[in-house]
Amino acid sequence: MVHFKNKYCHVAIAVLLVAAIALTGHAFAESSKSKDSYYRENAEVIKTVNASKSKDAPSEAQVMEILKERGFSTDKITYEFVMGGEYLGEKSIKGDPNKKRPMYQTDYYSASGELWTIFVINGDVIANPVSYNIGSSLPVQLLVAEKNEITSYDHATNKYYVTIPESSAVIVKKVKRIDAATLDKLTSEGIDGL
Repeated sequence: MVHFKNKYCHVAIAVLLVAAIALTGHAFAESSKSKDSYYRENAEVIKTVNASKSKDAPSEAQVMEILKERGFSTDKITYEFVMGGEYLGEKSIKGDPNKKRPMYQTDYYSASGELWTIFVINGDVIANPVSYNIGSSLPVQLLVAEKNEITSYDHATNKYYVTIPESSAVIVKKVKRIDAATLDKLTSEGIDGL
């Protein structure tokens, strides 16, 4: 489920690539076939993974370590879905080593005051430059990743989609590593230069 009216709102994203649907005004049925079709039409699908069976999804304790090691605060890490796809609304993690969530998020303010939302999805770290996207004239959302592909989670199918999105759906900019030091250096001009 995506909760935003347009690209200028701070978003609660359940599926990063599907965010493009709301940005471009498209809608689709909640069926698995429709979602698979949407991904195929708007991205190169590298693979899909059943979230409940994924060995790469980190536990709450592991995601705290991942984010701490990258220089992000672990005070407010949230999730919205449980494994299996049930939506709970925004909940804070407790650091339980036995609980895995399909995706996590936290906010980070860079040294220059830029707001970023950091996602950990099936072990992959992706950053949404919220301040940049609010002020941007780009027609779609821009995301920063460590690879050319991004991992998205779809709660209705309980699948991870690893895709290389079309630039008409989501713009992906690549950095070597998403950590506080890297994001502190990335001003709006720096993002444009990626």
